[in-house]
This record gives sequence, structure tokens and C-alpha cells, in this order.
Amino acid sequence: MSFTVTAIVIAVVAGLGAHTAWSSNKTLSLGLAALTALAGALGVLGAFLWALGVLFKLLPLALLALGVWLIYRNVTREDAERTPTRSFREVK
Repeated sequence: MSFTVTAIVIAVVAGLGAHTAWSSNKTLSLGLAALTALAGALGVLGAFLWALGVLFKLLPLALLALGVWLIYRNVTREDAERTPTRSFREVK
């Protein structure tokens, strides 16, 4: 997450520099604008990868909760709601 924050801070500082340098040095301003775009893109990419990492860290907990809920639902159902099943020996 610190990479994302650093990239966003660099983008903001470069953007301010591009804005203030436009009247005196257009080449420097365009270079800083390119740096702003690059740092902003890297910041967005870093935030996306961080969010993806959090998703994959929480995925096992979500699957565990889903499994517990399915077991609870099957244990607490009434017998009339269950579908009749045949044993393996009855199937020929």
C-alpha cells in the first residue's frame, strides 16, 4: 500500500509542478505532465493489485463461511423437504 501512496504523492507534486511551470517553461511542464500520468497509472495499478491481494486473502474465509452455512442448512432441514435417495446397492 505504501507504493500506491508514494506514487500518488509523486503524481500530485509533479502535477503541481506542471501547472506552475506552464507559463515559463513548456517543455518542463510537458515532462512533468508525463510524469504525473505515469505515476498516477502506477498508483492505480498498485491499488488494484492491493485490492486483489485482499480479495485472495479473504477468499478462504468466505468459502469456510459458505461451507458452514451449507452444512447448517442441511442439518436443520425437515425430513419432508429432503429428496428421497436410494442406497448404492438398490441401484442396478
